[in-house]
Amino acid sequence: MSTDHGIGNGASSSYYEFPADCHRVQDLIIKKGMTWNQANIFKAVYRWDVKPDLEYNLRKILWFAQDELDRLYASDPENPRCEPMTK
Repeated sequence: MSTDHGIGNGASSSYYEFPADCHRVQDLIIKKGMTWNQANIFKAVYRWDVKPDLEYNLRKILWFAQDELDRLYASDPENPRCEPMTK
C-alpha cells in the first residue's frame, strides 16, 4: 500500500512474503542470493529470541555489518570512507 506520492506508508508489502518454494531460512538465503555476511546477519536476527545471549546476537550482527561496510568501501577507492574501519 502506498500514498499518492508513491511513498510506502509502512504497511505490509509483497516483498515481505516468502516465495512459495521457500520452506526454510536456508531456502530464502539461497533464493535471495545473500552474501555470507547478509546470510549471517539474517540468521542472527531470525533467531533473535531463540538464542539466550542477546549481546552475542548483537555483536555478531555488528561484526558482519562492519565487514560488509569494509568490503563496500574497499571496492570503491573514490569513496572517502575507503579505509577499513576498526573492528
